[in-house]
Amino acid sequence: MSFSTARYAALFAEEAREHLAAASAALLALERDGADGADGAAHVDAAFRAVHTVKGMSATMGYAVVERVAHELAHVVAELRAGAVTPDPATLDALLDAADALAAAVAAAVGAA
Repeated sequence: MSFSTARYAALFAEEAREHLAAASAALLALERDGADGADGAAHVDAAFRAVHTVKGMSATMGYAVVERVAHELAHVVAELRAGAVTPDPATLDALLDAADALAAAVAAAVGAA
């Protein structure tokens, strides 16, 4: 029995879009609320979980480019979570741009499926 990505591409795209919307919302909330306190940590955790889920989903589907982009974004968010990266406006703008790039990679992968 073989696995057909075409059969699941639409489901992948829909779920990835939902997770990416959640990641972007969490990053925007982090920008709005700041990184201090429980709310800041919750926003970072939510962004990490969403991006990490997209990474795993893309690996399962065999979308290597999406997986690499998601891996890099998840890595930076993990660094943010660990306190190694400062959530300053430039960093948050870069993370939001990276989330947009990940969304574009998802669209391209599904379009090619």
